[in-house]
Amino acid sequence: MPILRYLAIFGVARGTLFIAPLVLASVLPATEYGILEWAYATAAVLVNVVTLGTAGLVPVVMVGTSLPGVSIHGIRIQHLAVVMLCAGTVLAMLGARAEVWQVALLIGVLALQGLRSTQAKSDGRANASLLTDASLFGTMAVAAVLARLLMPQQTGVVVWLAASACALVLGSSMVAGIGRQEISQGVKDWIPTLKAGVPLMLTGLVATLVASAGRLGMGWLSDPVMTASYSVLSRGAALPIIAHQVILVARFRNVFVEETANLENILLAIIGLVTASACAVWILSPWLAWMLGPSFANAVATYRAEFLWVLSQAILWSAIALNDLVNNRFGTVGRVLKWSMPALFAMLAIGVWVIKSLGVSVSAFVKVHGMIMLTFYLVQIITMRSQGIKLKKLWSFTVGAYSFLALYAWLS
Repeated sequence: MPILRYLAIFGVARGTLFIAPLVLASVLPATEYGILEWAYATAAVLVNVVTLGTAGLVPVVMVGTSLPGVSIHGIRIQHLAVVMLCAGTVLAMLGARAEVWQVALLIGVLALQGLRSTQAKSDGRANASLLTDASLFGTMAVAAVLARLLMPQQTGVVVWLAASACALVLGSSMVAGIGRQEISQGVKDWIPTLKAGVPLMLTGLVATLVASAGRLGMGWLSDPVMTASYSVLSRGAALPIIAHQVILVARFRNVFVEETANLENILLAIIGLVTASACAVWILSPWLAWMLGPSFANAVATYRAEFLWVLSQAILWSAIALNDLVNNRFGTVGRVLKWSMPALFAMLAIGVWVIKSLGVSVSAFVKVHGMIMLTFYLVQIITMRSQGIKLKKLWSFTVGAYSFLALYAWLS
C-alpha cells in the first residue's frame, strides 16, 4: 500500500507540474503568460544565489553528518532573511515596476518551497516533498481557472495573489517552527552555514542555468508573446523527462553502489527511454496537442520543426543531469565544475551575440540553445574522461541520438 500511495502521489504531483503551466498558458493572455515564465525562470536562477546554496546542506545536516558550525537553524535563518528581503522588495515596488516585485515574490516562494521540500525528503517524507514541489504551479493554475470563470478581467491579478498566498502559507509554517532558542542558535551558525553552502550554490547555479536558460534567454532577448510561445513548447517537450524521473527514482540507490559497467547500463536505459519518449511525443503531437490545450496546439502548429528541436534537447537535459549524478558518486563535482562553469558562461555570451546577429526568433533561439547544451555536455565528457571516468556507450548514444533528431528537425 505505501508503494501504491507513493506512485499515486508521484503521478499527481509530477502531472501537476507538467499540466499546470499549460493550463496557465491557455487561460492567461500570451503577454501575461510570457512575463510569468520569464519571472519564474529568473527567480529559479537567482534563488540559488541569494540562499547561497544552503538548502543543499539540509540532507547532510539531517542525516547527522558533522559540519563545523552548520545547523538546520542557520539554514532557516538564511532563508528567513531572504524571504524578508523579498517581502520588502515586493512592498516597495508594488505599483511601480511589476517585473521586479514579481521576480522578488517568486524568489521568496521558491526559497521556502525548496527548503520545505528538501527537509521533507531528507526526513523520509517523500510524499510531502512531492506535493510541496507542485504547490506553487498547482495553486496558480487552480486560481487562474476559477478567476477565468468568475472574474475573467482579473485573472492575472488572481494568479499573483495565489503565488502570494503560497508564500504566506509556507512562510508562516517555517516561522511557526522557529523558537527563540532556535533563532539564537541560527544566528550563531549563520556565517559558517553560508560558507559551507557556497560550493553547492555554484553547482546548483549551473544546473539551474542549463534547465532554465531557454525561458530565461527568450524572456530577456524577445517580447513576452514570443517568450510565451517558446515556453509552451518547452513545457510540452518536458514530457519525456517523466521517463527520466520514473527510472531514476526507482534505481537512484544503484547509481551510487553499482559497478561502473552496470551503472552505465542503468544510465543508458534512462537515456534510451527518454529518446524513445521524445520520438513518441513528436509522432503523436498532432493528437496530443489538443489534449494539452489550445495554447500548446497553436504553438506546435506554428513551430512544428522547432518543437522537435526542443524535444531533442530533453535528451541532453537528461544526460547532463546523469553526468552530475555520476560526478557526485565519484567525488569529481568540483574538478568538472572548474571547467564546465566558465565554459557555460562563455557559451551563453556567444549565444546571445549569435542570436542578436541572426535576429531574435523562436527558430534561431532553439538552434543556438541546442548548440549551447551540446557544447556544455561535450565539455562535461572531456573533463570527466580526464578524471578517469569512462562511459563511452552512454556518451556516444546520447550525442548520436541528439544529433539525429536535431538534423531531422533542421531538414524539416
